[in-house]
Amino acid sequence: MISPRNAVLLSSFIMATCFAGLADVIRGPFVSETGNWHTVTNGGFESPPQSLLVLSTYTLTGDWYLFTSAGSSGTAAYTPEAAYRGSAGVRIRPTSTYNGPGIALTLGQLVPVIPGRQYVLSGFIRRLTPDGSTSSILLDLWGASGDILVYSDAVPDWQFVYGIFTPGGSTVGIRATNGGPTGPGDAWDVDELAITPLEAFRAPDRAGVVPPEPPRLLNINFGTDGTPARRGPAATGFTGDDVWNRYSRDDGAGGFRSIGTLHDLDWSDGSASPVDLTIANAPGAWSNGYPDAMFGVYLYPLGGGPNVTVTLQDLPVGRYTLYAYGHGGPPDVQNTVFNLQASGVDYGDLATASDASWKSPQWIEGAQYVRFSQVFVGAERSMTLTAKSGAHPQASINGLQLVFES
Repeated sequence: MISPRNAVLLSSFIMATCFAGLADVIRGPFVSETGNWHTVTNGGFESPPQSLLVLSTYTLTGDWYLFTSAGSSGTAAYTPEAAYRGSAGVRIRPTSTYNGPGIALTLGQLVPVIPGRQYVLSGFIRRLTPDGSTSSILLDLWGASGDILVYSDAVPDWQFVYGIFTPGGSTVGIRATNGGPTGPGDAWDVDELAITPLEAFRAPDRAGVVPPEPPRLLNINFGTDGTPARRGPAATGFTGDDVWNRYSRDDGAGGFRSIGTLHDLDWSDGSASPVDLTIANAPGAWSNGYPDAMFGVYLYPLGGGPNVTVTLQDLPVGRYTLYAYGHGGPPDVQNTVFNLQASGVDYGDLATASDASWKSPQWIEGAQYVRFSQVFVGAERSMTLTAKSGAHPQASINGLQLVFES
């Protein structure tokens, strides 16, 4: 849903860097009073019906106004007819044809944010465009550099649209705008515009939709044809009989695979998932002497570059926690730095230990494994884990566990 278009840059205001992340749209009907988001100043539009100020320049007015660029015009008004929730929303009607982002419902003040913290830009949009209209309606940020464009679908129902962004500065602005040709007859309703810290955000539930699945677990053991089967928990797990998927670097003909795949991985209860795995640049295998069928064997590159890359595809959309195990050795410095990316969001680098703590008989976060929490997988339905060298010039990967939270 993210389009590779450039966001508007406004050099007269404080700049922040926003990176495109998960963007998605949920169509109604919605279960009333579900979800959690933080509306911005008067973002619920709970005011008496009135026209909004119309301006041709972006400015700080302290409240909402309608921006119209050169060659465009329109109206915007608080009205009960535009309310998704509460007593009012805003209805926007262009009154002249314009081929581009010429009409924008804009908050005339910048919203304080914490640089580097992840946020969700969200709102309810209803399309009232006539048949044959090619206009597109989206949310984006102003007073910011970078891309965060969250598009609605071309349907007349109420939709909840949202996208994740990471500000590089201390303020951002918010707009609901058009992204294509608009003209007389086009209109859209907007309500509940919000900017929410990611950890506090929850999208609304849909009426009649099956509730989210309970947590499920995928276990993957990287090794050889001779690696014994493993059962039960590691740093996490559900039962003593948890199933592990085994990936072997052996190709069955006496050689080693530089790229390999596993299809339809089993959940920990033995049932099939839709998830596929691809691992690249891990033809090497060795033992580190650790007494565990998963952690005791590791894979590593053999001249094909410094990194091992694991891609998981066809994941259910939702929230995940990933545990990545990576340690060679001895020597103790043979650790691994892991990086995780999903739906356009980089979750950073985490490293296993470069001292003797990796030999502990207990699972210790930051010793044998690292954990990535609150990982969101959107419409792309994939994530990529990269194992990089740390204190030793060789990356290692022993296994991973992926918990589908909801």
